[in-house]
Amino acid sequence: MREAGYEPSVVNVGAWWGLSALSPWLHNDEHPLLQPDQPRYSVSTPESLEAFIHQRWPEAQRMELCVGPHGVQVARGWAALNARCEPQS
Repeated sequence: MREAGYEPSVVNVGAWWGLSALSPWLHNDEHPLLQPDQPRYSVSTPESLEAFIHQRWPEAQRMELCVGPHGVQVARGWAALNARCEPQS
């Protein structure tokens, strides 16, 4: 995917970075740090995958279903719905 132009998201884990020393369930070895002295990882997220799909196949449609105060709302297009099931501008 990288050869096709995919760019993963950069996630800053901040203070959580040092917690791996306190718990056997937390570890830092699955994703390489972007820079050894900063707690930032390059990972695939729904947003980065969606951006890749939109860039690669612009004719594709995004569809989102949202249950809110006015019932079920269906949105088509690349703008996400907010917490009130309204399109974000």
